[in-house]
Amino acid sequence: MPRVILSSSAKPVIELDGRAVVYFGGTNYLGLSYNENVILAAQEGLIKWGISSAGSRETTGGATAHEQLEIDLAQFLQRKSVITCCSGYMVNLILLQALRARYNVCLLDDGAHCSVKDAVAGSMMPAETFHHGDMDGLESRLRSYHSQNKTALICTDGVLSSGDLAPIAQHQELARKWDAAVVVDDAHGIGVLGENGRGTVEHLGLTSERIYQTGTLSKAFGCFGGFAAGDEPFGDMVRTTSEAYIGSTPLPPALACAALVSIELVANDSTLRKNLARNIALMKSSLHSLGIETNQSPSPIATFVLGPREHNEEIHSKLLEENILIPYNFYPGG
Repeated sequence: MPRVILSSSAKPVIELDGRAVVYFGGTNYLGLSYNENVILAAQEGLIKWGISSAGSRETTGGATAHEQLEIDLAQFLQRKSVITCCSGYMVNLILLQALRARYNVCLLDDGAHCSVKDAVAGSMMPAETFHHGDMDGLESRLRSYHSQNKTALICTDGVLSSGDLAPIAQHQELARKWDAAVVVDDAHGIGVLGENGRGTVEHLGLTSERIYQTGTLSKAFGCFGGFAAGDEPFGDMVRTTSEAYIGSTPLPPALACAALVSIELVANDSTLRKNLARNIALMKSSLHSLGIETNQSPSPIATFVLGPREHNEEIHSKLLEENILIPYNFYPGG
């Protein structure tokens, strides 16, 4: 996997090795990381709050910016409770550590992101893996645990590393049937999918019943930090039972200030998502016209392999010579 060192922000055209390159990488889906209003909010936040919180919110105190961020995210997602933390990777661990007080076992989708897999392992909850899309196998496990008076968490992604959408509707149906719940890492869905940008749950027309969503501020919102959302007040439980939350420093308050502006933009300007949706459709249809097959979901991820590894490396290099950068990697998320 060739390393790429940018000399500019992650815009559609970047600076790489002293030349302009068309950039098909990154997850700055709505371009908000270089939005002037978002940057101004971060600058003002730096002046007010400095660089860092300098400690855990539970040991040295949080900032009002963190509190407001959780309020605004809850309102945007239409959830009763939201907690935030330093990164989207960390938030899955934080949530699962808290939920182990309510649930007895994790049932892990083997196609889930590595952050979900690491979170399940780090939660110290008993866990089993089920094959992605195997609803019969998943239900068999749920039935077994239910017969033992044990409650289960189904842990999956909203948008998989392949770009496909997870069968969350079926997960939710099984959760209702067997008194379980679903944890959806919706990092690539929130801000992108759904009429209001609330992610895969909204896009699929589902209620949020029995679903916890986790996400990141570093993709559609163009900032940094992680968050988890649910339909019942679980903030106090997180703050008192999750070691990862209690022992970690939150996102810098200045970035919380920037995220507040990003959330407002995503909530109030649907043209950002509509433009992205058109670009996604154009990209995938254009690849198809070239004989390159990728997923046809509305997600912004398009993955494909063209023959053997050496051939892909050659294509990557040739495109880069033509000032076009398409990420070439073997992603560990499945």
